[in-house]
Amino acid sequence: MVTKYVEESNTQKSSPGFNLSKNFFTFDLERGFSKRSSSAYTSKHASSFPDKDEFTVPTIKLPDGTYIMDSLEIAHELEKRHPEPSLHLNEDERKRYVGFLSKAFESLRPVYILGVPNKLLNPVNHDYWHKTREPYVGMPLEKFVRENEGPQVWEGAAPHLANITAMLKENDKGPFFLGDTVSYLDFTHAGFLIMFRALGDDVWKPLLEATGDAELHLKFLEALKPWTARDD
Repeated sequence: MVTKYVEESNTQKSSPGFNLSKNFFTFDLERGFSKRSSSAYTSKHASSFPDKDEFTVPTIKLPDGTYIMDSLEIAHELEKRHPEPSLHLNEDERKRYVGFLSKAFESLRPVYILGVPNKLLNPVNHDYWHKTREPYVGMPLEKFVRENEGPQVWEGAAPHLANITAMLKENDKGPFFLGDTVSYLDFTHAGFLIMFRALGDDVWKPLLEATGDAELHLKFLEALKPWTARDD
C-alpha cells in the first residue's frame, strides 16, 4: 500500500553498498546508513533530512522532490496526499498494539537478539549488530542469551501476545484488525510475525502457541498473502 506511491525505481541506490532490488540484509548496515560515513550524504540529502542522524529504510521520494524516512511518517504523509483509498492509520489502536508488542519484545529479547544476526543478517553486519545491541543488555549478547533463555521467555511474552490476539478478535467480520478492511496496523503485525517466522520453526511454533490462538494468526497471514507473497 505504501510502496505504490514510491517514485523512484527499486533498483536505485540510496547509499554505498545498498541496492533496493537486493535483500536488505545483505548490505553493510553501518557503512550504508551512517550519514557521516556515506558519500551519498550530499548537501541535497542534508537539506532533505535536517533532523536525522542516520539514513533508514524505507525512504521514499515523492513527485515534488520531498524525501521521507520512517514507515509511520511515510504513511501519514501518503494519507494526507492520497486520502482515498485510506491507509486506515487508526492511531489510537496502533498505540494500543505497540504497547502490547513492546512488552512482548522485552520478554522475547533472548530469542531474537542472536537469532537476527545468526539467521537473517549477512556476516558483514554481525559486528555492527553486536556493537549496537550490547549496550541495551549491558553484556555480550551470547552471555545475555545464556543467562536469560528458557521457557520463561515465552511465559513472559504470552500475556502481551494474548492481548494482541484479543485485539485481532474484536472485529469478527474478517481476518484483519478492522475485520474485512486492511489497515496500516495489519502490516505492522505482519512484519512482526514474518520476522519471527524467518527465525525458524524452533522460534515460530512457540511464538504462535504463546499468542493463545495460533490458527487466528495463521489465517491472518494467509489473508495478507496478496501483499506479502514476495519475500525477497
